[in-house]
Amino acid sequence: MTAMTLDLPQAEDRIAARRTVTMAICQVRYDQQASVGSGATALAFHEKLGGADGPYPNIEEVEGASRMVMGVGRGRPIAETTRIPGWSLTSADQAWSLALLPGNMGLQSDSYGGWEDFEQRLSAAIDALRELVQPAVEQRLGLRFVDLIPGKSVGVDAAASWEPYINREFLGALLVPGLGPSIRVSFQQALIDLGEDAVCNLRTGPSGPNDDGSVDFVVDCDLYREVGRPFDGPAILNSVSRFKEQADRFVQSVVTPALLDKLDS
Repeated sequence: MTAMTLDLPQAEDRIAARRTVTMAICQVRYDQQASVGSGATALAFHEKLGGADGPYPNIEEVEGASRMVMGVGRGRPIAETTRIPGWSLTSADQAWSLALLPGNMGLQSDSYGGWEDFEQRLSAAIDALRELVQPAVEQRLGLRFVDLIPGKSVGVDAAASWEPYINREFLGALLVPGLGPSIRVSFQQALIDLGEDAVCNLRTGPSGPNDDGSVDFVVDCDLYREVGRPFDGPAILNSVSRFKEQADRFVQSVVTPALLDKLDS
C-alpha cells in the first residue's frame, strides 16, 4: 500500500509560541552502553553540561528496568526483569530532567517555555552523549508534546462546550444530540504515517471536570520512528526539528482561530 503524503498547512507563529504545552519529552534509544553505569562516565557527562553551575546542578543514580522473556520448550514463557543503573540530572527547580541510561537518553520539561531553549538543551545533551558514551546504533527516536488547554480560560464547563474552540472533526461523539452533554471523557486516537519510517500517535479529548467546574482539553502528539540506523547526532537533531514542526501542524489542525484569539487576549 502506498503511503499518502501528509498535507497540512504550515503552522502559524502563534501556534509555535503557544503557552499550553505542559510537558515536552524527547528520547533517543540506542544500543546498550555498559559504561553509562559508571560514576566516572556520569560525572564526565554532568561536567560536559556545566556541572553544578549548569542547567542541571543535581545528579543522582537511578535504576531503569529491562524485561527479557524466555521461552524454552512447553509451558508459559519465563519473564525476567533486571535493574539497570543509570543517572538522573535535574534542574534546581525540578522543572527539567535529563535521564541517562545504558540504552536511552531522555530530556523532559514540565515547564516548557519555547522550542529554542528545549532545542539548545537537547543539542548539548546529544553532543555529550556522542563524545562520552559513543552509541553506534539509533534504535528509536521520539518527541512528544502534551498540550493542556484550560477550560477556565475560555469559559468551558462541559466537554461538549468545546465546539467553538476545537474543530468538529476532533469532537466526535461530543456532538451527538442527546449524548454529548452527558459525556465527561471522550478521547480520540489516530496513528498517522509521517513518511520516512516515522508515525504520530495523536490523542485528543476533554479532561475534567476540575474543582472549579471547568473542563480542559488535551492534545497529545507523540511522534517517533523505530528503525535501526547509525547513530548520527546532527541527523537526530534535524529529525527532532522536523517532528516539532509536524507537531505544531497537528495542534493547528485541532484548534480553531477562535481559541487562539481567546488565548491571545
